[in-house]
Amino acid sequence: MKYLNLDLKSLQLGKEIKFGRKIIPTYENNRMLISFGSGIPYYSFFDVINKKVTPDAFRDKIVIIAQSAAGLGTMQVTPTAVNVPPGTIIANVINNIINDEHVVRPDWALALELIMIIIFGLYIALVIPRIKAGISAIVSVVLLIAWTITTVYLLLLTAIG
Repeated sequence: MKYLNLDLKSLQLGKEIKFGRKIIPTYENNRMLISFGSGIPYYSFFDVINKKVTPDAFRDKIVIIAQSAAGLGTMQVTPTAVNVPPGTIIANVINNIINDEHVVRPDWALALELIMIIIFGLYIALVIPRIKAGISAIVSVVLLIAWTITTVYLLLLTAIG
């Protein structure tokens, strides 16, 4: 909020977090979905102390000081990498908030998930036992490919629109 020149008084909590013109969609326990990207600069403390990094690299920027060496903290697994230090996750959250790059779960997603669980469950329980193994494998692969294409399409549709 300080970076955006906003006061804590403008903070509104509810189904979403609002401050200034920013709206952060939240889900259970006030958690936000994080859009992980690349391009967030990282500098070694050793390089900064030894003046291998110019002060201009930090001018008008938010600076996060955090450990990143393995064994010094809990590393996380993200959709883009394994063993991600907490500072990188915090940087992505801040980047999402400043640039309004939020991952939003559509309201219809839960209903679609439940319908697909029922459909695939009925297929496994009622159809597979009644057909030959080879045909069952082919039909299962076709259904899996169709569902994968559908989910990618829905993801792109919601990301663009």
